Amino acid sequence: MSIRPLILVIALGCSGQDGSTRVASSTDSAVTIGVETLAPMEICINEFAANTETSWVDETGASPDWIEIHNPTAEAVSLGDYRLSDDAEDLGSPLSPTLSIPAGGFLVFSADAQPELGPTHLPFSLNAEGESVGLFRTDGAGERFSFGTVRTDVSWARVGDCCPDVPRCVVEVPGGSPEASNGGS
Repeated sequence: MSIRPLILVIALGCSGQDGSTRVASSTDSAVTIGVETLAPMEICINEFAANTETSWVDETGASPDWIEIHNPTAEAVSLGDYRLSDDAEDLGSPLSPTLSIPAGGFLVFSADAQPELGPTHLPFSLNAEGESVGLFRTDGAGERFSFGTVRTDVSWARVGDCCPDVPRCVVEVPGGSPEASNGGS
């Protein structure tokens, strides 16, 4: 499915609750972003940054690009049935079954191409010139963000978190808010 840009719209539509594939996109003079929902899931990519210098520091002291997953449900969600990918044609490799996100919690993954550093370090890095980032469940549910060139230390975030039933919810956030709520309702 191709993603068609809508000129001068910064926020974009998010997934519906009916399970249908939805595509929305946004462009301005500097950035382009689109989201495709294959089928809704209980967790979501809540925020990501693809050109990080100082906005987030991981447990190694580095400032890699990052992807934040949010669990808006009332129960913990194990990540053993999930995959993260930066390839529009590949669903990625499985996340560690030892990882879970508590109810209402957030988990940030380092997109640093250093999986040997631990289960929250991904086998890929993000391209500041643009690409896709996706979260998929083994049963085929999932979502994919596609983005163009991004600015340094600016994230794309859903406001409110996971933005259920919010028609315009993905915005740029200078510095980002990794490991925390993006606000909104």
